Amino acid sequence: MKQQQCLSYLTGHNLEEEASDRLGELTFTRRKLATPRTQELKKRDDLLYATEPWVTRVPIPNDMQDHPNVKLPVTLHYLSKISFSIQVDMDATPNVLLKVFQRVMANQKLYYDSSQNLVLKICGREEFLSGDYPLRDFLWVRQCLKNKQDLHVSVVPVSQLVDETVKSIDWPLIDGSTGQFSSQEDLRPEGKDLEDIFKISLWDCNRQLRVKLIGFDIPTLPNKCPQSVYVRASILYGNKVLSSVSSVSKSFADEVLWNEWFDFDVLLRDLPRGSKLSFTINASDGDNSIVNRDSNKVPNSERGKGKVLYFVNLLLIDHRSVLSQGPFTLHMWSNPDQEEEAINYQAEKLSSATNPDKADCMAISFHLDHYSVPVVLPNRFGTAGHSDSPTSRSTPRVVRTKRVGMKRFQQDSFCNASILPHYLRNVDWMNCRVVEDVHLLVETLDPEELDVTVALELLSMEFADVTVRRLAVKRLESLSNDDVLKYLLQLVQVYLLTQTCYLYLYHSLTLSPNITLAGCPYFRQRMALILEAYLLGCGQAMIDSFTKQVQAVVSLQEVAIMIKKLYPDSKDLPTAGGTHKKNKVKVCAVICFLLDTCKVMASKKKPLWLEFCPMPSPTPSLPVGIIFKQGDDLRQDMLVLQTLAVMDSIWQEKSLDLNLIPYALQDVERFVKSCAGYCVATYVLGIGDRHNDNIMITDQGNLFHIDFGHILGNTKHFLCVNRERVPFVLTPDFLYVMGRVKGGNSLYFQQFMDTCTQAYLSLRSHSRLLVTLFSLMLLTGIPELSAAEDMRYLRKALQEKQSEADAKEHFLKQISVCENQGWKVQANWWIHMVAGIK
Repeated sequence: MKQQQCLSYLTGHNLEEEASDRLGELTFTRRKLATPRTQELKKRDDLLYATEPWVTRVPIPNDMQDHPNVKLPVTLHYLSKISFSIQVDMDATPNVLLKVFQRVMANQKLYYDSSQNLVLKICGREEFLSGDYPLRDFLWVRQCLKNKQDLHVSVVPVSQLVDETVKSIDWPLIDGSTGQFSSQEDLRPEGKDLEDIFKISLWDCNRQLRVKLIGFDIPTLPNKCPQSVYVRASILYGNKVLSSVSSVSKSFADEVLWNEWFDFDVLLRDLPRGSKLSFTINASDGDNSIVNRDSNKVPNSERGKGKVLYFVNLLLIDHRSVLSQGPFTLHMWSNPDQEEEAINYQAEKLSSATNPDKADCMAISFHLDHYSVPVVLPNRFGTAGHSDSPTSRSTPRVVRTKRVGMKRFQQDSFCNASILPHYLRNVDWMNCRVVEDVHLLVETLDPEELDVTVALELLSMEFADVTVRRLAVKRLESLSNDDVLKYLLQLVQVYLLTQTCYLYLYHSLTLSPNITLAGCPYFRQRMALILEAYLLGCGQAMIDSFTKQVQAVVSLQEVAIMIKKLYPDSKDLPTAGGTHKKNKVKVCAVICFLLDTCKVMASKKKPLWLEFCPMPSPTPSLPVGIIFKQGDDLRQDMLVLQTLAVMDSIWQEKSLDLNLIPYALQDVERFVKSCAGYCVATYVLGIGDRHNDNIMITDQGNLFHIDFGHILGNTKHFLCVNRERVPFVLTPDFLYVMGRVKGGNSLYFQQFMDTCTQAYLSLRSHSRLLVTLFSLMLLTGIPELSAAEDMRYLRKALQEKQSEADAKEHFLKQISVCENQGWKVQANWWIHMVAGIK
């Protein structure tokens, strides 16, 4: 497959074809991303890239430190020549293991090519032990310790590693200053001849922004349409509406003309970078009183009225820092009904993409004021200071006061950087002088002083300023791989808001390119853009692996769709197996399934229960199992699973291991810990629809949950009756396992309560992080996370406004409620089994 065809297949977009405008934002950004990629590839260590380890900075848990002098059992395998076991210190590095290997090979008089470099590859995994890290810091080593298993590694010559050659594309490069114009002083027209003025500063434009609405046309009227509509034009900055005007209502037809000017109460010089001109076509409610026909101004109290039918946005200051001017025709997005598909929270305010389906979509035409030369946004006022500019709005005394205040804030911020978001929320971003002061402050802050939670918060929809977001990105650049993975779901989302995260995500994105936002057509091109940039920096072996992954998913989708057609009734589903032989079948060239253990699950979406062969390994390995679900929105499940991982990391930092992820451990005490962990987690996240089909337990007694279709207190009903009767699931059966019978004392139950309160209070101390992670996912359009109000459940569950003592007492009361009402859960489960409710 040719390179561009391969990229188009993996990203789902032919960006080469779409980037036809050489001055357009798409072409500009592709070239801009090529610059850091070229720099990275020049300094990339190919061996380190191919064998990059997965390590953690989290302190080793207490239960692994019980015996500080314990040795780690390691078995080394070299081709088919030799395998031997040793015990090494936890502080030993991979290089120590290689030296032991070389010594054993010499003692055994076994030949190997000593001229070749050797690496240590974990058996059965695409994971390596490399670098100068102590063995205790490798994630797989910790899992072996946790599972009380030996560490098995293969000694592999570097020559046997897969080819990670990167195919380069010769694109003209763009440096970081491209799109940045001179200072305000340099752009002043004073003292210049007219023929020497090639551009003027936006900050010298003291007139109000205005736009002439021509009209709209649509090739085919929709089946359902209102009798009359009106057009609202707004100035947006981030998720805020700075100014808004509306047209009079007119009858809805395939072509409607207005030909009237809209005047905004916004000066051109005050437009911040990232501001957008928004157009929405709205259904009229028959009452034109919301429109002031004289001024076309919409009263603040009436701005939310009228259902949005279509929307589109235009960046007023484009990617080249040039003010948009002249005539435009933009193809609009239709706003889906909530029952048709998920609504992307405030997508009509955040997207600047136009509808690619030009032949069939609504198109709106308008005209912006035209100037004889380009109007550009300067990158600064100048070096002479504030007071020498004729457009300065502050007296010298006010300026001095501001600078004293900024200095005091800067000193305070080093002690408490968490106040930064609150400070920035109160900035007047429409005052370019104030914004310059803020930029001076932000640029002097040390990114490392920022808490990660604050950095993530600064990437939310509230903060559209590029300089502010750049500070947050600089802080995130220092995160380790495992920390990046904890927040990757949110980083993918915030990347869609601005280009600020382009370069950061290029460096850090390490997952499959299938993390696309299928439900977000407004942002698909942006997602394809960053995926292309990432893929162009990958080695050929990784590209081939991604291609096989996509092929496998496509094949499984076809199988799942076929099964739904063949077996519309779940009662007729075939059972697993049917033979004692280990039947195998290949799906594309990468996956080999074990047919005798695969089955179709009796659920509405008919998910596939699949088991496939593990990677070849010198040691026995168990089959790998997955559940493949086609036709369901799994983003909510992804969010819950990610949050569970974050919760687990919070508890691990407190040396509290609650086994949220099932491991093969021989300790029934594991049930108490895992039950406590899930009781706390499901309560905090408001996970509902808990029944005996989505609460699992391993043979070793490790409890875990699956299927997170209802979160944040959204309960499930059956025949108009609320099925959720308790805060979380703690049935009499669970209590019996803990030795709690008829309210009697039990050591394990006391341990359960102590563990629950400790876990709950630990999460409560990180409530800002948890709320921020959910807030950043508002953009996705997850059905049960579609408005800022959905965060209220999380805040209430964490008892943010209460003291720690009161919060502890609150959770103990929830345990008491669950214990007393546990029989209702059992009854609900019985009904679920009998009626087959899904």
